[in-house]
Amino acid sequence: MIRSRYLLLIIVPILLVTYTNCGQFKSVGEFAGNLTSSCVAKIRASSKIALASSICSDLASFKCDRRVFKPGISDVKTTMTECVKLKSGEDACVPVTTFSFDTEGAREGAAPGAFVEGGEYNRTEYQCMNAVVLRQNITVVSTDAMSLSDALSSAITSCHEKGAK
Repeated sequence: MIRSRYLLLIIVPILLVTYTNCGQFKSVGEFAGNLTSSCVAKIRASSKIALASSICSDLASFKCDRRVFKPGISDVKTTMTECVKLKSGEDACVPVTTFSFDTEGAREGAAPGAFVEGGEYNRTEYQCMNAVVLRQNITVVSTDAMSLSDALSSAITSCHEKGAK
């Protein structure tokens, strides 16, 4: 019994330090897929980048995701190029990967209004990112919005704010 306490006194602090020091790792590759969302947020917030403004202005550097949450929809993933008008007034075309999620299984026990259009289980959201600006294999420039135009416009602005020279 005493030995197991000593073992816990050694292992728990090691696990705790490993979990909370997510920004200290230098490896790349599969690493980003194993991070917690708080680690990803910490890395994005702390990233100081210096890059040519052309990387932020080149729409080929950007990609977007559309997440569709809707009852009765098929769980599928598709990718196609879509064009929108940005807040600046210019037209932009980017690859958009759509992830569809059937939320019907969450109906039991859901809050009232969760399945109305725009509700928690019946909505569409967008995330756009600059796929060239990475740190530890994580996209540093990533924004979320309720429309493709807003998400892409915000991602371009965020890229310029984060370090374009």
